[in-house]
Amino acid sequence: GNSLIWYERDTPYLTYLNIQNWELIKYSLNGDNPAGGFEDHVSFAVMHLVVSPNGKYICAATDSSRNIIMQVGTSHIIRNLYGHQNDSYSQPRVAWSKNGKYIFGNAQDDGSTTVVVWDIASSEIVRYFKGIHRGKVRDIFSSPHSDTLVTASYDKSVKVWANAM
Repeated sequence: GNSLIWYERDTPYLTYLNIQNWELIKYSLNGDNPAGGFEDHVSFAVMHLVVSPNGKYICAATDSSRNIIMQVGTSHIIRNLYGHQNDSYSQPRVAWSKNGKYIFGNAQDDGSTTVVVWDIASSEIVRYFKGIHRGKVRDIFSSPHSDTLVTASYDKSVKVWANAM
């Protein structure tokens, strides 16, 4: 679209820049109605942002074993995805499936050689790709044109997974 979206470390916001009128708008990562006076606090950092295939949602991979799916251009949290391990030293990455029904994400569960697949509708983990590299998974890409998943690792290998979902 017409916006650039980013996260500034140590803030509770995603910032949107409208590239047509240069307007900046901030949306809270704490959701629509943060409780208890914590609207300006977060206990995580967003490490990766990816917009859904239909452009309606954004997935934020955090360093606190949490992936957040939000409606684009709002503070509305659609889902929180848990069940994997990441910390402040990890490099969490996420990718949407072609149909937008699944999120792929790397995890530190076994030395970061795992890719986890979440069903967005249920927030449940539906598949693990375990031990797929000898080194940490450093990036994930899902094709918008096919059900192909690509993983890249610090072991200097790239693997292609046809029919990943």
